[in-house]
Amino acid sequence: MLPSRYSYKKHIGQGGFGSVDEYFDESLERKVAIKQIDKSSINEMPEFSFIKKIQSKHVVGIYDVIENSTKMLIVQELLSGIDLNHKVSKCSILELTELAYQILTGITDIHNSGVCHRDIKLDNMRFDSEGVLKIFDFGISRSGAEHLTNNAYGSIDFASPELFTQDSYGNSAISFASDIYSFGACFSLLITGQRQNYNPYRPNCLNAGFHLFNLDYHPILIQALNNSLATDPSKRPSALELKTLFHNELVKDKHSGLIAFENQTYPLNKDNRIVNLKINKCQATIYYDGFSFKMNNVAGNIYCNNIKIYEGMILPQACVFTMPLNTYISFSSSHPEVVL
Repeated sequence: MLPSRYSYKKHIGQGGFGSVDEYFDESLERKVAIKQIDKSSINEMPEFSFIKKIQSKHVVGIYDVIENSTKMLIVQELLSGIDLNHKVSKCSILELTELAYQILTGITDIHNSGVCHRDIKLDNMRFDSEGVLKIFDFGISRSGAEHLTNNAYGSIDFASPELFTQDSYGNSAISFASDIYSFGACFSLLITGQRQNYNPYRPNCLNAGFHLFNLDYHPILIQALNNSLATDPSKRPSALELKTLFHNELVKDKHSGLIAFENQTYPLNKDNRIVNLKINKCQATIYYDGFSFKMNNVAGNIYCNNIKIYEGMILPQACVFTMPLNTYISFSSSHPEVVL
């Protein structure tokens, strides 16, 4: 069944619903991991036509799927690093943030490809040889933003509450939000070192308490993390929303802004957070809060790209302020990217 181009190297271990072995692809001269699934062991086979389309730095690459009537062989990228269980209770706030960002980038890309992973847990996240974190094991994943299942697969400590409820036909509703709950449970475990139960359908349920973990995060992110563990799936944020909030934390205080007026420039950054504008009976303060550049103490007719400015307005990356008597002030800013 397996083409002769693959030569066996060693057994790696057991994955969800199958064994995993290391092989060498003689044709492409690369190491691969091949997972063997016995079709009789799983009622709902994953749809690898969708999974193979996922393109993400933080998702394991699926190279090929070979199958017959009884078995399925999944040829995939070999991840040689440690899994995420080795990071439990060992991370600084920066490393936690970087890990969360990588996980959520992977989940976002999975969801954007129309796939629900359904088994997000620390065991299914591993580093490659260059230290990049990747999500793997799509053995019980499904295509579609929402679907019904009567097979409650998944790991109980990370399984969302909706898996514990059924309709009159015995089916549970699974959606992208199920993966978000699993992420929240994983992140809690990384921080606390304990498998906390946030599922009201299991004994000894706790309320989500990321606000109690002394995380130096923006309150909006803390609330989003708490919401990720909401019993109601509709109350959970999307992977993209969470990824964006973690991105903001990673670039906090790394922006720079510049105001130019009459051959003079005025910088804005973490060391110089405020510039006051006061011209022709108009005044305003531009304030850098570490995440964005905002307008405060606004008085008079000041426009930003032809929009009248208001209290708390967040400035675009570049704009021109206009004031009475044909007065113009330009503003530009850098928006750093996350590089991991």
